[in-house]
Order: sequence, then C-alpha cells, then structure tokens
Amino acid sequence: MIEAVSQHAKCQSLHLASRFSLSRAIRQNSRQGRHLGDPTPVFLLLNFDGQRHWATSDLSGWGRNLTRATPTKIRSAQAGCPFTACLLTLRYETIELAPPFYHRDKAAVPLWIIHVAEEDPPPGVTPVQWFLLTTIELRSPEQALRCVEWYCLRWRIEDWHRVLKSGCNIEELGHDSAERLGRAVAIYGVIAWRIMLMTLLGRTDPGLPPDVLFSDLELRVLDAYTYTQRRRDLPAPTTLKNAVWIVASMGGYLRRKSDPPPGHEVLWRGYTKLRAMAIGFSLHDAGPGP
Repeated sequence: MIEAVSQHAKCQSLHLASRFSLSRAIRQNSRQGRHLGDPTPVFLLLNFDGQRHWATSDLSGWGRNLTRATPTKIRSAQAGCPFTACLLTLRYETIELAPPFYHRDKAAVPLWIIHVAEEDPPPGVTPVQWFLLTTIELRSPEQALRCVEWYCLRWRIEDWHRVLKSGCNIEELGHDSAERLGRAVAIYGVIAWRIMLMTLLGRTDPGLPPDVLFSDLELRVLDAYTYTQRRRDLPAPTTLKNAVWIVASMGGYLRRKSDPPPGHEVLWRGYTKLRAMAIGFSLHDAGPGP
C-alpha cells in the first residue's frame, strides 16, 4: 500500500492503493480495533475490477447506466505511445461494501465508487477505463475529478519508492535501531525526491538554468567531465536538460536517437558518481593539510 501522509495537524492522510490492498486495509483497521466505516482521518482511494460482493449494488452495466456523468479530459499514454489528450466520462455513485466473514457482526460500509471511461477511443487503441473506490465523500463532479487526479499520482509515488529501494538500497541498511533507520530513510527520501525532480524537470522544463538543481561545485564537475568526454559529443551544462543528460551519461546513458529520455535508475547511478567527483574537487580546492 502506498501512503501519502501529512504530519500537519490540519491535514489528513490518504492511502492510495491497488484493489489487493482493500482486504489488507480492513485487516489493519481491525487489528487496531477500528472498523472501516468508523470515523477516521485516514481515507482510502484504490482501484478495483468489480469482482467483489456488494451489499446493495450489482455493478454489471453500472457505469453505462449511471446518470450523474460529466465529460473531462486527461492525458494518457500506453506502452510505446506518446501522451495524448482523451475525452473521458466521469461518473460516481454511493454503494455499500458488505463486511468480510470475520466481521459478520458489522454493518455494511458506505463507500463512493468512481467510474472513468473513454467513450470514443481511436481505432486499435484500448479505451481507458478505471473503477475507483474511496471513503472520501463525493458531493460534486469536481470532488470526484480531484480523486482521479490524486490517484494519477500513484505511479509517481511508486517510482519514488523504486528509487528508494533500487537506487538508495534502503532495504540493505544495517542500522541496529529503528531510530537510526528512520533517520537514514528520511535522508534517502530527500535524495530520491531530488532524483525524481531531476528526471521530471529535465523533460518538462529543459530550458531552466542548471543551478536550479545543481550547486556551483557540481556544475564545475559536469563542465570538466564534458571536456574530458569530447568524443562522446556531450553538450555543455548550460541548461538543465544538458546537465541532466551529462549526469545520465555518467550512469551509462548512451543518448542514441532511439533511446527514451534518461530515467530514475540511470540518473541515480550518475548522480552517485557526480557526488564522489564533487568530493574529490572539494578536497583538491582545500589543498594539502598542515
């Protein structure tokens, strides 16, 4: 389960999850002495395929017959295809979730279901269709659309977790106390966020100045690395995109015409080398000791 949790007293927690996490969320609440329908500041937002027993609704044909529908536009992409804007129909309704067998004495839980469907997809393209289930009360199409926008962030959060696990190797940390482990994960969380920001800004805002993300020392290292790699035709780090590409080349990115933009893992490898080189530059600047 992926959690977006705020520590601010006026903010509330939102769990973004797949359909497989619904029963897990119910079990976690039951172990904590809570029922899914109890008042709680933690909300659920997850997708599902409709394969579940519902107390008051038969979902077969539900999406097509629902009257509370509104058209909206989102950007979507399939594997190997660029992002395109498609027109979707957004529907939402209240349903009741029957309790599991180990909570037979509990009442059905009122939930809100959101259906997002592409009505007229291009030829040969699988239409976009989502069923989302949430404990957030929906009173308007705008609130339902906000839930869809929140759920779209799930893949970005998963990418962040992948950088934490595969790049930062937080699962390999050998600290002997939870307190030390928590501090280490907090530091690596910021590093993973910076790697993701480097990846995204390099694609969406390539013309930004490189000092948005890189220090003066790091830019010196990138400029020197570019000079030593002249045969690889690396651009000078004059823009954010160029600086990101140089970091990616340190991590093994080849910049072939058929290659996609550099991703999180290759940037993590390159940024690790960049930091090591920056330490070497700083030691050289400091000169020999007394």
